[in-house]
Order: sequence, then C-alpha cells, then structure tokens
Amino acid sequence: MRIGKYVVGIFVFLYAVAALAPLVSAQTANAGTDALSLSNLYISPQPIVAGDNVTVEFQLYNSYTYELTSTELQLEGSYPLMNFSPSKSQLVGIMGQGLFNSVGNYFAYTIHVPKSAQAGNYTLDVVATYQTDEQTATGLTQSISSSSIIPITFYVQGVPSIQLNPSPETEITPGESSYVDISALNTGTDLARNASIHILSNNNFTVVGSSSFYLGTVYAGRSASATVDLFTNQTLPGGIHSISGVLAYQTQYGQRETRNVSLSLNVPIEKPNIVVGVGSAQPQYIYAGSNQTLALNIENIGNGEAKNLTISMGSDRYITVGGFSSMFFIGSLAAGASTTRSIFITANKSDTGASYSLPVSLKYEDVDYQEAFSSVQSLGMNIQSSAIMNVTAVNASLAPGSTYAPVTFTIKNIGNVAAQQMTISLQTIYPIAPIGSVAYVNQLDPGRSANVTFYVNVDSNGNPGSFPVTLYEQWSQPNGASSQQYTGSNNYYAPVGGASSSQMGPLSYTAIAIIVVITLIAVAVKTMQKRKTDAVKNAKEAKKK
Repeated sequence: MRIGKYVVGIFVFLYAVAALAPLVSAQTANAGTDALSLSNLYISPQPIVAGDNVTVEFQLYNSYTYELTSTELQLEGSYPLMNFSPSKSQLVGIMGQGLFNSVGNYFAYTIHVPKSAQAGNYTLDVVATYQTDEQTATGLTQSISSSSIIPITFYVQGVPSIQLNPSPETEITPGESSYVDISALNTGTDLARNASIHILSNNNFTVVGSSSFYLGTVYAGRSASATVDLFTNQTLPGGIHSISGVLAYQTQYGQRETRNVSLSLNVPIEKPNIVVGVGSAQPQYIYAGSNQTLALNIENIGNGEAKNLTISMGSDRYITVGGFSSMFFIGSLAAGASTTRSIFITANKSDTGASYSLPVSLKYEDVDYQEAFSSVQSLGMNIQSSAIMNVTAVNASLAPGSTYAPVTFTIKNIGNVAAQQMTISLQTIYPIAPIGSVAYVNQLDPGRSANVTFYVNVDSNGNPGSFPVTLYEQWSQPNGASSQQYTGSNNYYAPVGGASSSQMGPLSYTAIAIIVVITLIAVAVKTMQKRKTDAVKNAKEAKKK
C-alpha cells in the first residue's frame, strides 16, 4: 500500500514538472518591447490641408530599465502618406535611459500629403529596432533584439476638386451648331464656392453666345452643369477632338483655385485587351525546392489605351511568388504596346514534378476611366524533379581547446532525383574553426543518407554553448544540362561542451524527474525488503526462546 502511495505522488510530481517547463521559457518573450516613446512632438502647419508639406519633429525617450544599443529609426506610412524625407532608416546608436540627447536633438521628417487625400485622421508609425538586455528566469542577463512602434496621428482637412466632362457625350456634326452639356463634378473632400467655367474657342469649335457660366457652390460628391452652344468647323475630320476652358473656384478657407481644362467631344472610345505571357525564364527550368526568375510579357492587343493596370500574381501550395514581385502597377499601356516585369518564384520542396497553372489577376480601365475591366489568366508552369538535401543528424564531441576534432553530419537526399558529384563545404563562426572545409560525395540517391566528416579546432578561450554552422551543397543531376549546377544550404548547431544548467530545456527537467522517480522506487523497495528480513529474523529468535 505504501508503494502505491509513493507511485501516485511521483506521477503527480512528474506532471507538475512537465507542465511548468514550457511556462518558464515563455515569461520573457516580450521583454524590451515598446521601450521607446516620443517626447516634444511638433507638427506643422496647423491645420493640415490636403496638398501640404507637413513637418514632424520629435525627441526619443527610453523608458526601459537598460540602455538600448544599435538603435535604428525608420518612419513608415501607408497610402497616401508614403513619400517622406528622409526615407531611409537613421542609425541612432546607443541610447541611455530617459530623454535621448535632450538639448535640441530632434528627429525631423517632411511628409507630402497628396491633394487627393480624403479628409480624416492619418497615422505614421515611428519604428525603432534595437538591442537591449533582459533577465531570464534563472537570473541571468542576456541580450535580445526588440523593437518599438510609436504611432503619430494627425487630422487632414479636405480640399475640393472639380472634374469637367461632357454629360452626356454629344454627337458633333461638322458645319452645324450643337448644344453640349458640361457636368462639373466635385470629386474632392470639401465644397467649392463661386465655381465658374469659361469655354475657349479654337480652330475646330466656336462658342456661340455666352462663353462664361457661373455654377455657384458645388458640394463634395455633387455636381453642377452648364450648356454651351458650339459651332463646328465644316472641315473637322472624324476622331478625337477637344475644347479647352478655364475652371475657377474658391476653397472653404478662401484660397482661389484656377486651372485650364480640356474637354473631349465625340471621342470614340476603343477597348483595351491585356494579355500576360512568359517572355523568358532564368534558369530555363524550375526544379522542386529551387527558385526561378520569370520575365513577364504584358501586351495590349486591344484597340484602346489601358489605364491604371494592376497585375496580381497568385500563389498556391506548389509555387510561391516573392512578396515584392507579386503585384505590379502600370499607369498606362497604349494599344499594341507591350512591357515586361519580373517575378521571383519558388517551387515547393515536396513537389514531385508536374505541370501547374500560376493564376494572374488583371484589373484596368479604358482611356476615359468610364469602364473597368478584369480578368484571370494563367501561366503554365512545369516543375522538374530535383534532389533536395537535408541534414538529419550531427555528431560531435567538442570542448574549448579541442584540436582536430571530428564533426560528422548525416545528409539525406529527400528529393526524387540522384545528386551526383556533390561538393559539401562547411562554414562556422568563432570559436569553431574548420581545418578542412570541403568534402565530396560521388552520388547520393533519393532516400539515401551519407555521413560527411569535417575536422575542426575550438579556441581554448571560447565559451561553451551551441554555435551555428552552415553546410553548402553543390551537385549535378541526371535531368539537368551537362554544365548545370544545383545548390542548397542547411543551417545547424554544433555543441561545445561545458554549457551551464541554465541552458537545459524541458526534456532535461523531465530526465531529472525520471531519475528521481527511479531512485525513490528503489529506496521504497529496499526499505520493504529490509523490514521483511527483520520480521523473519525476529520470528525465529522468538521460537528459539
């Protein structure tokens, strides 16, 4: 019965140890985050109106316990606040506690707010990355990388923007007068006061009667209209023709806006048609687990110009498109014209080689922005089979001061094609230094493994721990060109003995608990055996008496 109690208590102890181990390692995950804040923030001008250049100045304040090192500062903003100066990150360096260089040291940025920006609140993020210290659960201090994101929010006042268009389009007959209705739509973010239009005559059109029209107040999102009588030149050929004018209005803040406008009349709008294909590929074929750069040929095979062309490349579980190359914007593409863009793709390592379709989404408008087009096309991709290297084990017995010590890596070909004439090179960091950094394997078939041994020295002044090492592999394949080389790399850690107990993970705690269990059980069994022996001995002595 007592053994049963011991066993129950031991298993409760084991469960507590297993549950506690992961909690300890998670307590310091976010140490040092948001250590920085802004002080003495200054934004001008005030108020901010769409179209202004805005100056933002501030100082940094370190509220963290330790000093910050390798501090870099970067300003980030989403559309439409994307153009700011300076645009590159600034190296701040070491920051002590409190206000950084408190005497007159300000960080200054200039942001241009586009005139088309909608009225409302906008946010810029001050992003700082740095190194700092934290205290682990075992009481040690270690260096970590961390960051702070500090938002700056300000309000932008809107501005009116009036667009003039014939509404509706009027059929113009050469040699005759035609009444053309002109719509003045306020596409801005505020009202326009005292709006007016003055239409100018040219060689093709002559204004009959009044040429100036008062529109009054035009609210945002609303329109006003005027009707102009035009006499058309009898020799006017068919096609695209325009008439000029002057638009004037006053903003809510009293600023007077005047600009020249051009109105298209009787314009036959032709339709664009965009197609996308692969112009070239480097390398020529893509192999499982490898990369490829594709040059896309984008062509307008329609009769009209395409505007605001957006091309989005899709990914699937077989092929991944690089983030920065997955979307393109082309302002305009004339009929019959073409252009090229490059994308970077990666084939899945687990793919066995087959044909796939990479989706391409297109959106664009015609030349007068009145009609939108969209389509989904596909690019045919053929993924070739490939050898893929994976390090499955490392065997090393290293200690500070070790010389000519072997480090053996087990490399497995997890691909589906044999790797031939393999060259494997080892790259290490201090305190480990390779003696010979190149090894060779004649052939490694799919599913097979090979042991590769390198010899290294360990600096006697080096600290114990696990240090990163990298294996670089280069090989040829039966399904490649005669001179084509394939490469791969694997990152691993080589242990140098003498690591402190603070580096022990959850499995080490469990192992200790198991040893304790075994010891307790052995003690319990030994105790019971001794008691049984003593009882027998006492019984015999009593019988003799």
